[in-house]
Amino acid sequence: EERRMKDVIVARKGKEGRTYWRTIGVAFVNDDNIRINLDALPMPDENGQCSMFLKERKNDVSQENE
Repeated sequence: EERRMKDVIVARKGKEGRTYWRTIGVAFVNDDNIRINLDALPMPDENGQCSMFLKERKNDVSQENE
């Protein structure tokens, strides 16, 4: 079973309409599921929706411990 680790990120609107990305947790992606551990809760946007995205980690520590 292949196990991959990804960062959980959210977008926040900043000054002058810029978008800032913040890492709020980590996701463990397996063949049949995704487990998400959050260090912070996402804030809803102006429509009341919370969107989170998965991004490849720069340094995949899940491979270092095997």
